[in-house]
Amino acid sequence: MPLTELKVRNAKAAVKPVKMTDGNGMHLLITPHGSKYWRFQYRFGSKQKILALGVYLEVTLSEARRRRDEARQFVANGVDPSEKRKADKVEIKGLLTFEKVAQDWHSSNRTWSENHRTTVLSSLESHLFPIIGNRNITKLKTRDLLIPLKRLKQQVT
Repeated sequence: MPLTELKVRNAKAAVKPVKMTDGNGMHLLITPHGSKYWRFQYRFGSKQKILALGVYLEVTLSEARRRRDEARQFVANGVDPSEKRKADKVEIKGLLTFEKVAQDWHSSNRTWSENHRTTVLSSLESHLFPIIGNRNITKLKTRDLLIPLKRLKQQVT
């Protein structure tokens, strides 16, 4: 039977953690200290996973259900909601910019001579970073890379 706002509000802590099931994989976890957490259990890639939906009072029952339904849509579309959340956090922090990925790639190449490393890095800094350095790497298209290459070709000829 689905939870109601009254049941959730009146739920008390016990000696052990208690799960109050709402349905469709969502439950309210009540810790022995009295904290209440919304959780969504799902299977992805033949593994059982749990996604945190929020803390009760900050996240109401209706909001938790909305978040659960959104997560269920991702699972139905073949996207792991937990991995999507991690990717979204990384993107928000700006860790997937072209410049960051290029610098990581540059620093991972240990077989290059120091002279070659310096040349590659200076080329990136002078030709690519000013134009596409702050762009999200997942949103870049081939045509975006052609712009700095065409500019470089015009400078050389």
